[in-house]
Amino acid sequence: MPRATAVRRSVPLNRAGSTVLPGFALLLISLFGLVLPGSSVLNAIRSRDWTPVEARVTAVSSLSRSCAVTYAYTVKGRTYQSDRIGWDVCDRNRDEGPDCASLGDDAQPAVGDTIRVFYDPLNPGQAVHRPELPGSSLFGMAWGLGFTVMLVFMLVQVWRP
Repeated sequence: MPRATAVRRSVPLNRAGSTVLPGFALLLISLFGLVLPGSSVLNAIRSRDWTPVEARVTAVSSLSRSCAVTYAYTVKGRTYQSDRIGWDVCDRNRDEGPDCASLGDDAQPAVGDTIRVFYDPLNPGQAVHRPELPGSSLFGMAWGLGFTVMLVFMLVQVWRP
């Protein structure tokens, strides 16, 4: 009586090969969409518990469409300087940078103005003016998650017998 032998099934090379390039592209897009905005979202969540302090604006951008602001603040007798407005990493539009997106509808402060900033008690040299969750980063993470789901679905379809 003949013996049964195990038959190994493999995915045809042309079917698997045709998904390598799109799969790699989707992986890069999903990593970019999850890591870059995800780090700013994590920073925003951490900075919610930071200590508030008054800061004096020391410089503002001289460019017409930039919202860069530098401010100085004092913690336990030591003065620190920062220029972080918020945690946005994406521009609101092509003409303005992420600092403008972080300011939202607030006017850009002028030199000499007093603003409220939040500093990290464990690292007082790190501060932010607006610790809110950045909407642009949440949008980027949603795109990254969508691409990751597409990638997993595509790979499951390719390798399914």
